[in-house]
Amino acid sequence: MRIDTRFPVPDCLAGVDTALRHAGGLRALLEADGVGCFVRCLLPLQLTGGVTLVVGTWLRVAEAEFGRAQASWESYDYEQLVLAGTLANAVPPFGEHLLHAPVLAGVRDRDELPYVTGSERPGVARILATTWDRDDVLGRADPGPAPPDGYRTGAGGEVRSRWPHAAG
Repeated sequence: MRIDTRFPVPDCLAGVDTALRHAGGLRALLEADGVGCFVRCLLPLQLTGGVTLVVGTWLRVAEAEFGRAQASWESYDYEQLVLAGTLANAVPPFGEHLLHAPVLAGVRDRDELPYVTGSERPGVARILATTWDRDDVLGRADPGPAPPDGYRTGAGGEVRSRWPHAAG
């Protein structure tokens, strides 16, 4: 079973009055004046009971990485896209262990956003490799407003499934 949720913006932009631009009209590519460039990616967390919590989070990337992402997003090159950056959301329940952590993200499926695949930081690598208690994680994982009913995050930034706040 897969449960999807997402952060609407990087943590550093929550409640901030700054100009935001979605590069090329793609909601998964975000530029914020005076703050930086961000690419939406998926952070998979393995939970007990065969559940995967897939968190739509933001990756802060350098301008060159952002340009590569924009150039390849809607081309055949997208399938080869690998990005290096730092996580821009404090994903519950791991919070500060993930915020600003250096990670790599790559495309697994042409129809989805890039997935966080690894990190040089041992604590982050452990979070990605460990199966966590479903009830504990889902009981504390609240990244803010859920996407609209009936939706889940797709490669274009659209949302396609609602994330329940507790496993059923």
